Amino acid sequence: MISLKTVHEKLSNIKETSSTNAKVALLTEYLTDKKFKHVIKLMYDDSKHFKVNKLSKFSGSPVNSLFMEENLFKFLDKLANQKGATNVDKDQLSELASIDKETYEVVRKIINKDAKCGIGGKSINKAYPNLVFLMPYCRCHTQKKMGNINYSQGAFAQEKADGMFVNVIIDKKGGVLLRSRNGNVVHQLDHLNKFLEKTPKKYRNAVYMGELLIEKNGKILPRKTGNGILNSCIQNTADPKDSKCAIIKLWDATPYDQFFAGKSEIAYKYRFIRVKKFINKMGDKQLLGQIRSKIVYSLEEAETFYHKLRNEGKEGAIVKNLIAKWKDHTSPDMIKMKNVSDIELRITGWRYGKEDTRFAKCMGSVQLESDDGFIKVSVSGFKDDEHFDIDWDARIGKVATLEFEGLITDKSRPGIYSLYLPRNLELRPDRSNTDTLKDVKRR
Repeated sequence: MISLKTVHEKLSNIKETSSTNAKVALLTEYLTDKKFKHVIKLMYDDSKHFKVNKLSKFSGSPVNSLFMEENLFKFLDKLANQKGATNVDKDQLSELASIDKETYEVVRKIINKDAKCGIGGKSINKAYPNLVFLMPYCRCHTQKKMGNINYSQGAFAQEKADGMFVNVIIDKKGGVLLRSRNGNVVHQLDHLNKFLEKTPKKYRNAVYMGELLIEKNGKILPRKTGNGILNSCIQNTADPKDSKCAIIKLWDATPYDQFFAGKSEIAYKYRFIRVKKFINKMGDKQLLGQIRSKIVYSLEEAETFYHKLRNEGKEGAIVKNLIAKWKDHTSPDMIKMKNVSDIELRITGWRYGKEDTRFAKCMGSVQLESDDGFIKVSVSGFKDDEHFDIDWDARIGKVATLEFEGLITDKSRPGIYSLYLPRNLELRPDRSNTDTLKDVKRR
């Protein structure tokens, strides 16, 4: 019976290697092994998703001898090509993975799309060019880069939609595919697919970018609720009554070939005009609309637009230079304006990192709480020296500042709030008291 023990060993060796160049060197060597190469492609290719979030607990009992490695790979390909996974599929995958503990661990990493050894798709393609497909994505910079915007000729200020990013991919023949930012196909949206299949020839052979939203009774559902439905669509488990409420708001478009090449030299003002013409030609602006936009000529105008959106309960705004090019990177010409606030909370404890990470024997996350007990949050995402070199026991009881973008409710703890995107923990020796829920809601 064949296992993935050798693959597990190679991944462990890469994890224990500290420098990026050394990791790439090991990858270059290991990718000559067909088995390792196959696993890496399954693990990092954005076109492959397996619709299984976790495996059953490893039992240690041997599996049927018919379940060989080849069957495992074939079964993973089957899952990647079907719309969803049944409980029977999940049980079978767990059984196929249970040849031994090492194989189980490798399969768990495959379905999580992460080897947990400090490598990513770009490193893999550097070691073995074009091995894995990576879904291109043009990210926006943070508000700290607002100085890059040139207002003298006007700039686009646009609503930052509060839904799920989507690539509307329309090929030359009019075939339609809706893919998420990380390449997942969004299923159960037949009403949108059928509508988009009517795209005139002039507007095909393009990729349109926008936001999937769930609209009921004329109102867009909150992000948490709407994206819950859309994530269920990806798994093919959504209630059809909910999935039929999906709409799209577009803001960008690139030619098909340029999108998959990861770069377009077309200025944003012309890409935006193409989006507008496409929407007008399609006719049904209920299903397919354009993101709310305005030309602004100063930072003050951009901030007025942003505050208007915030007062309406929207997430924020994006400001874009008219000449902004589209590229698979973080664009200095497209800037997010978001509601970032500060809060002072008290450190109440810390936890070790997960067993399969390099923070397993040091701080992995820090817990903080407001003095009134109504806000509780766990924060991660620290720099390496903060994980390894700080005595966090000595910091328990101290007040610290966090940045965050909103309050969120905690279903498991009625009446308790957490923070949306908490980050940048900073000790505040000048503070003896924390903020309270009342303080935060008053802002």
